[in-house]
Amino acid sequence: MSAPPGDGYGQYPQQPYSQPEQPEDHASQPAAHHHDGDHKKKKRGYAAQAFDFGTGANVTAGTGSAPAAAQYGMPQPQAPGYGGYPQQDPQVVSPGYPAQPYNAQQFGAPASSGAGGYQAPDAYYPGPGVPAPGAGAAAGIGNITAGMAQMQMGPGAQQAMPHAQQAVALNQLYPVDLLNQPFNPAELEFPLPHYSPAQPRPIHLRPIAPKYVRSTLNAIPTTNNLLKKSKLPFALIIQPYASLHDIDDTVPVVQDQVISRCRRCRSYINPYVTFLDNGHRWRCNMCNLTNDVPQAFDWDAASQRSVDRWERPELNHAVVEFVAPQEYMVRPPQPLVYLFLFDVSYAAVSSGLLATCARTILDSLDRIPNADRRTRLGFVAVDSSLHYFSIPKDEDANAETSMLVISDLDEPFLPVPHDLLVPLTESRQSIESFLTKLPEMFQNNQSNGSCMGSALRAGHKLISAMGGKLVVLSASLPNLGVGKLESQVSIDMFLFSSNYQDVASLSNLPRYTGGQTWFYPGWNAGRPEDAIKFASEFSDYLSSEIGLEAVLRVAIDETVTKNVACFQAAVLHTTCNGERRIRVLTLALPTTQNLSDIYASADQCAIATYFSHKAVERALSSGLDPARDGLQSKITELLQTFRKELAGGSMGGGLQFPANLRGLPLLFLGMMKNLGLRKSAQIPSDLRSAALCLLSTLPVPLLMQYIYPHSAPPPLNLSSERIVSYGLYLIDDGQTQFLWVGRDAVPQLLADVFGVEDRTQLRVGKGTLPELENDFNERIRAVIQKSRDHKAKGVGSIIVPHLYIVREDGEPSLKLWAQTLLVEDRADQGLSAAQWLGVLREKVVQ
Repeated sequence: MSAPPGDGYGQYPQQPYSQPEQPEDHASQPAAHHHDGDHKKKKRGYAAQAFDFGTGANVTAGTGSAPAAAQYGMPQPQAPGYGGYPQQDPQVVSPGYPAQPYNAQQFGAPASSGAGGYQAPDAYYPGPGVPAPGAGAAAGIGNITAGMAQMQMGPGAQQAMPHAQQAVALNQLYPVDLLNQPFNPAELEFPLPHYSPAQPRPIHLRPIAPKYVRSTLNAIPTTNNLLKKSKLPFALIIQPYASLHDIDDTVPVVQDQVISRCRRCRSYINPYVTFLDNGHRWRCNMCNLTNDVPQAFDWDAASQRSVDRWERPELNHAVVEFVAPQEYMVRPPQPLVYLFLFDVSYAAVSSGLLATCARTILDSLDRIPNADRRTRLGFVAVDSSLHYFSIPKDEDANAETSMLVISDLDEPFLPVPHDLLVPLTESRQSIESFLTKLPEMFQNNQSNGSCMGSALRAGHKLISAMGGKLVVLSASLPNLGVGKLESQVSIDMFLFSSNYQDVASLSNLPRYTGGQTWFYPGWNAGRPEDAIKFASEFSDYLSSEIGLEAVLRVAIDETVTKNVACFQAAVLHTTCNGERRIRVLTLALPTTQNLSDIYASADQCAIATYFSHKAVERALSSGLDPARDGLQSKITELLQTFRKELAGGSMGGGLQFPANLRGLPLLFLGMMKNLGLRKSAQIPSDLRSAALCLLSTLPVPLLMQYIYPHSAPPPLNLSSERIVSYGLYLIDDGQTQFLWVGRDAVPQLLADVFGVEDRTQLRVGKGTLPELENDFNERIRAVIQKSRDHKAKGVGSIIVPHLYIVREDGEPSLKLWAQTLLVEDRADQGLSAAQWLGVLREKVVQ
């Protein structure tokens, strides 16, 4: 939720946290301020604080202490953001982290007034390492040299055994009182600590980014008893592919097909292995077995010359891709196959779905991956019968597309199995002609039946030999025939309906086949917003690059008693271009024997993601009440454990929890109030089922936004107390956007943003913001567009959120819908944030 920057919190740096290139550069850099007001258009004057849509300081942070002006809760000068509207001074200063690290003996000691604010914790990752807090740069370099002896990879180096490695400096524990030091939503966007690039060799390790692998714990307990004592989950969130297109997320590729793997555990060579015997052998960092280095490891077969080993991508990057040799193939790489199952029932035709789908596919043929010119397409129309289409190749000038109708739904068969999947390249003109005529073929169809289950069974039979995607475009409840699923076929469903669609049952197909479900309630092509949204999303879906015949393998270090534990995930797959590849992701984390280190290193976003999946599983198996009760019991258990083990058994009048987990109770509250888990009899089952799909499939950044909606800076707590009657606010959960217009909005604001003179003339509901020739309208549209930019969040998503304009004194149902996103308010039998924390405290002290 976005609103005036002077409302409650100080401002936050908008530059990402970065580490210096060399260890001696650990000193903090001064904040840089740039004022662009002189280059902007003349600005209109609005009421103070009402319409400043966010500014932020440009701060370059090092590993040392950030300048006071860059710290959380501290006033600071700022450069204009989103158009340079005047910065208002903060009205309230919220205390941040205390200056001294927390331990049981120091509990209750007053915090230093000069350390208010969150700073990205000191890096603690293995491999590079950084100085411990308070240590000088020179000492840090010495510690790195000693601590990295085991991982030295310089030519000819003889390295020590892993157990000789020095301990890595970990995050330190800072307590906060959840009742008096409230959660600030900006903390959800703080980056995780980075690896330092310092290495005792001339090259730099490129560590794994959290968008690929994220651990709930960034310091691993050395014993199972310690993990059980913490009550924290230990899980990895693995997302091998973080974008829709490879060009947006390039990964180094090893082209020479020289792949070195451990003979015992089959782990791939990576930056954390140890080289022995002058580089002729390497010790596996997972199981400690010594392996021979392949003879061709230092040889470039293409140029017939020796190469520098230290330039190989697998020794420099924690995320790397190998081109797989022949022995990794059971059969030749298969072509990319899309089989489209069109609903052509009366509901689909009358809503305009069939025409929109056909037109979108036609316009997106150039975007479908087809670099190897082997991509195949197939089309099946579904109502009370199955309609197959045999599309000829372009070289057959006199041939026409033929339709074959099958009415036997109990035992569907393929009439001409070899002519139903046609190459896109060789049949391009015929496909275009077919898609142009398809809506006309069924424009008078009056059938209300849908045998989508039988269509899925027939579709699987059609593409099972090669594998591929079944793309379901349905506007009717399947009510005829049967269905069954097998392996190597992934199903994606696009469901459209103004009536009951049984999303709960249909979503099981994508859930267990590696697909996804998209739901469009009340969709109608007659509304431009609906047609544009689906066309944009479906076109992006068709253009996204997918992997075929994929197999995922995850390996863990044989023992976690060493100072560093390693994890490796490998995905063997076939690319869209017909090339067999292996993507390898290696994560190294320090270990600890201290409970305080475990809590200090816990990742609240990863933990919330883990329990979101668990809550969905429990909701589907046991019901919504057990799912909500399980979330409340777990957060209570964590608070009780912290109180008993780390807070000396006393909390005074507050509710203590680590600063890095300060947002976890509200994230759990957001999950319990989410559409998928909320206690309400007014939520349609289809909407609830679609929300449960999102809770279990969204990547971490989008899931956090879905649980606790936010938008452009500065983020505000989701409470009506933060909303002023003359303000303009954007509330965004990643799926839907609400532009909230206060009841006392001034006429000039309405004229500049919406082009109307009076709020009664404002068109509320689903719509778009008009494009007006004034500075403020341009800025508002830029904020809305920026909040839709999933690529900037490091994830790939096709979702284009609908924008709803809401008047505070307007339609009650629309207003109530928007207010359900205010997680910290009471709504629909739910608790407010203050009540929720009060309930948790009562349970903790019992």
